[in-house]
Amino acid sequence: MLSWGVVVSQADEFQLSITPKGTDLEFEWESQVGMLYDLWSSSDLSTDSPEASIVEEGLTTTGIIAKTSIVRPANPRMFYWLEEYTAPLVRVEMVEVGNAGNAHDSLIASGAVDYEYKIGKYEITNQEYATFLNAIDPFGENTLRSYNIQMQTNTLNGGIALNLENFDGDKYNVKPGFENKPVSYIHFYAAIRFCNWLHNGAQIGSDTENGAYSLEGGGIIPSNGTTVTRNSDARFTVPTVNEWYKAAYHQPHSDGGDVDDYWNYATGSNSVPIASPPPGVATAANVAEALIQVTDVGSYTNSEGYYGTFDMTGNLREWNEDSLSIGTRVIRGGTWLSSINSVSSSSRQGSSLTNTSHINSFRITSH
Repeated sequence: MLSWGVVVSQADEFQLSITPKGTDLEFEWESQVGMLYDLWSSSDLSTDSPEASIVEEGLTTTGIIAKTSIVRPANPRMFYWLEEYTAPLVRVEMVEVGNAGNAHDSLIASGAVDYEYKIGKYEITNQEYATFLNAIDPFGENTLRSYNIQMQTNTLNGGIALNLENFDGDKYNVKPGFENKPVSYIHFYAAIRFCNWLHNGAQIGSDTENGAYSLEGGGIIPSNGTTVTRNSDARFTVPTVNEWYKAAYHQPHSDGGDVDDYWNYATGSNSVPIASPPPGVATAANVAEALIQVTDVGSYTNSEGYYGTFDMTGNLREWNEDSLSIGTRVIRGGTWLSSINSVSSSSRQGSSLTNTSHINSFRITSH
């Protein structure tokens, strides 16, 4: 197979045309509406299981002929193919967390991650979560208790109503004005089932019990719930403590960060956050009852973290994958209710796996 030429996709359904253009390579193929494409590459296809890496993922198209381009690799002999798949019902906006191999924050012994990963730019929203509920529970039976009725009855923080008289697949509706607010009343099992659903394609009926996490027993509370961890091939997960901590507080000193590479607050500062309405100043956050309710995700536009995340200081607290003690998982980040003195990097809590507090939410990581 030639390094620059026509490469047939793995599915053998369409051809991928590759054309050198200056310092770039341009890829062109016939696309289909409603499909997404991942571009893969390998320098050796001589084995049954070649080492491959993803070059571009989630490519969308607007016409019959799709195009993308990349900078030419140093190795002139590379093989490329496309993976085509149905667009998921929910696509969570993610940001890259680089600087793999960083050290722990020496004061907290957290934050070291030896690989690159992505993390949700925002907390999962009511719109994203309602789409998930309608996909896994079209009849509104709520057998897994992924929905809490207080999402409907709490007028300040609950954002999803259950309407059993609606058509199947449309039982869960976002309350007006709550579309982009973070989902609340989330227990740990609901968060990892959401990850399983994403892992399995985020379609109607996609599995919630296997994928990123293997949940045993078939009940609301998995029989292995207290010990379950991500599978090695997990695509979407709840962040580990180190993944969450790094995304929130890490910034290399060489790139403008603090002398120890970690800030005290997830606003990219050692200054105590200012409780104020959004967008606020550079250290503002939705804490200390500044608004007495949640805000739209990303509203504090001047308080973006180093890696591009928002609201890791306030709004709602977020599940982490690690256990703090038997029957609990770590939960981090401040909330609109938190005192200013309780939202620093040294603050963490453990929460019961079935805790559905009105200040519980989550964001996800991908690998």
